[in-house]
Amino acid sequence: MEVVSEPSAPSSPAPSFPNTLATPQAFQPPNQLLPSPPSTAPRTSSPSQLGVPWYVDFRLNWDQVSSAIRLRVEKEERPLPDQRKAFVVVLVDQMMQHDRNPSRAMCHSVVRNIVR
Repeated sequence: MEVVSEPSAPSSPAPSFPNTLATPQAFQPPNQLLPSPPSTAPRTSSPSQLGVPWYVDFRLNWDQVSSAIRLRVEKEERPLPDQRKAFVVVLVDQMMQHDRNPSRAMCHSVVRNIVR
């Protein structure tokens, strides 16, 4: 019996976004999370982070979060249930851009960084 391996497809760099949620101050207002204006934020992965899994330093792109949620977060108020659901949808969509089927451990790592 012969083992045949498929040729690996050329790997392209995973898309990176100016995400800002995986910080110790996870639910600080978005304007306090951005170290620089969005136009100057890096948009590609750093070559020095090639060995680091995407979920370790995952950052949410606040531009895709609704203004109602951002406003509640800025006021340090808990978003309403429908807003929380919309937030989860945005978060999962962004996570799935890195991995179409993230494991429970990956999701746990991302969420743990959000609530810290």
